Parts: sequence; C-alpha cells; structure tokens
Amino acid sequence: MQKYAVKVGLIGILYVFLVSAVVFIGAFRLNLYTDRAYANPSVSATPVPKLITFTYWRHMMQWDGGFYKHIAIGGYQAEETAFFPLYPMMIRAVLRVQNNFASAAGIVSFLSFLGALYFFIRLAEYLLEENHDKQLNNMARHAETDAVDASEAHTFSSRIAAHTVSTRALFFFLFFPTAFYLLAPYTESLFLCLMLGSLYYARSRRLWLAGLLGFGAALARVNGFFVVILLGYELYAQWRAHEAGAVWQKIMVAVSPLAGLLTYMIYLKVRFGSFVQFAVSQARWNRNGSLNPFDIGNRLAVYFKEFGQLSSVFNAEFVSRALDVSFFIFIIIVGIWMYRAWRKDFALWTLSLGILPLLSGTLLSMPRYVFPSPFVAMFLARQIKNESVQLSILICFMALWTLFLTLFSNGYWVG
Repeated sequence: MQKYAVKVGLIGILYVFLVSAVVFIGAFRLNLYTDRAYANPSVSATPVPKLITFTYWRHMMQWDGGFYKHIAIGGYQAEETAFFPLYPMMIRAVLRVQNNFASAAGIVSFLSFLGALYFFIRLAEYLLEENHDKQLNNMARHAETDAVDASEAHTFSSRIAAHTVSTRALFFFLFFPTAFYLLAPYTESLFLCLMLGSLYYARSRRLWLAGLLGFGAALARVNGFFVVILLGYELYAQWRAHEAGAVWQKIMVAVSPLAGLLTYMIYLKVRFGSFVQFAVSQARWNRNGSLNPFDIGNRLAVYFKEFGQLSSVFNAEFVSRALDVSFFIFIIIVGIWMYRAWRKDFALWTLSLGILPLLSGTLLSMPRYVFPSPFVAMFLARQIKNESVQLSILICFMALWTLFLTLFSNGYWVG
C-alpha cells in the first residue's frame, strides 16, 4: 500500500505541474481569439485579455464549472439538474471548512484524481498480468523444462511484462486528449475514482465497498448506472466459479448503480415533479432525449446536414463538429475491436459512452464523453505490440492533449 501511495503521489504532483505549465503558457504567451464555434457571432473576435497574475483555477473553471459552483453554493434550479449531485455535494461539504469554491473544487478534484490513479494502476497491473499469465500457461504446456525453473520464470516474466504494459497504459490514460478534465472542476476524476474503485473492490471480493462506490458512481454522472455492466459481469463470473458469498449479496452489489440513479430520480420527483427532470433539462443545450430510433435518426440527420453546410473547413464550428464525429468513430471502432479481442464487459461499457449521447440526437461534447473508459488505454497498451505504433499513438494523444488544454484554459469549448 505504501509503495502505491508514493507512486500515486509523485505521478499526481508531476501531472499537476505539467497541466499548470501548459495552462500558464497558453494563458500568458499565446494571443488567442475568443471561441467562434460556441460564442455569440455578433461579438467581435478579439484576443483573450492577458492576466496580471497566474490563477490556475480561474482558467480551468470554464463552462460546466460555473454550473457546479452555482449548485454547490445555492442549490439546484430545474434547468441545472442535468448535472448530477455527488460532485457539488462534496464541494459543499468542503465549503463548510473554508469558504472558497475554487479551493474546495480543487481539493475534491485532486483527491479524486489520486484515487482514480491508484485504482487504475492496481486494475491495470491485475488485468494485464492476468492476460500475460494465460499466454505463459499456454506456452508452458508445450515446453519441456524443469517444473521449478518454469514456475520461477513464469512469475518473473509475468511481473516484468505486466509492469511494462501497465505503465504504457497509464501514459495512454493520462494523455488521452481530454484527460486534463481530471484536474478541472468537472466530475471526471470523481466518477472514475468511484467506477474504478467499485470494480477493483468487486475483484478483491470486498463486495460492500464495491456496492457503495457503484452507488456513488451513479450519483456522480448520468452514465454511472452503466457501471452495472461491469459489476454484473464480474460478480456473475465469481458465481460461475462457485466462489464463496451469498447470491443475494452479489445481486445487491451488482444493481447498486441502479439504486444510485433511482435515488436521484426520487429527489427530482419530490423537488421538481418529474423523475426524469435531468433528461428534460438537457433541452437547454439543444439535446432532446428520445428512445424512438426514428426521432434519433432525424435529429442526427439534421446535425450532419448542418455540419455539411458549414462554409469552410477553417470554420471553428466545423472543426468542433469534426472532432465530435472523429471521437465517436474512434470509440465505436475500439469498442467493437475490444469486444472481439478482449473483454465483453469492458467493450460494452466503452460502447455505451459513445451510444448514450446519440439518444439526444447530437454528438456534442463527444471528446469528453468518451474519456471515462480507462479500458481503452489498457486495451491499446495490451493489444498493440509494435513499438513504433505505440509511440505514434502516444505522440498523437499528447499533441491533442496540449492543444485541447490550451484552448480550454482560454475559454474555448473543448468537449
């Protein structure tokens, strides 16, 4: 535990330093213009004003951060219910100790980030070592070596290989193009901490902790109820293996994310008169949820028609929509590949991140929506063997990460 605490702490501090450096350079040294994709077109394009002092959180507190501030301080309005309650609740708890939203949000996000890092590292080592063990076992069946030597070689080789692949997965995770949201006043870090933690404790057979974190994940983000896929698959595998534990307990833990969503829906019914107020409020962002495939198809047709009518590829809105479409295609391809080559539960979770936004008839914010699948990073690290391809992917991720963070810290809409 101590070894992982030191490792997570050092990585967390280095990552904060790197993000801060990019924000500092982007805010002070670049002569950027205001966002032309999601700004009032009547406003003239002028350079973003330079700041006299470096205020990191002022630059990171963009877009949704303002809604979380209002909810944490003043409570919900009907049109703000699209933002799930756990993150602002935790900020509000910290505000009781010190009365500064930026500091409170920073504390919650950073501690959640450290938790997400810890669970990601532990799961990556476990899952990738498990895969390497299977490969070595298959090879051992055909090897004519001394049993003791083979066992020692197996253990040593497995640990080295798992460490190498999990380290590569960590780089893919931290430099996914929208991973900087882990340190923004958004739900990404808290949600990933809870989601990864619930899966980690389920695999560690600490079921009540798994259920508690699964319940919390559904209160942190709209797609949190899909954590039932991960918990259900894991606990079903344990049941099939005839492992100890009451069946009713496993079922309760598996459905804990649904209980979290139901809790929020009951609150919305009591407060605003509608169980699905969180979906109704999406209309503020021109998202009109529907389960009717014809409605969804018509709205997507309108979306792509408007996309095709944009005047130039240099138009800011064209670039934004092109990124939305590109990330959607990326996550669908990786999800299908994952389903065929690795774990079906991870693949279904990954695909859900791309498909759920389609119910609103738009691909808006897709680069951020697809980030909470850390299994993409693990899968790419596991599946791609060619070092040149690995390096190319990492360079591409880091270049987009730097660009997106620079734009976001200057007030641009990035997912």
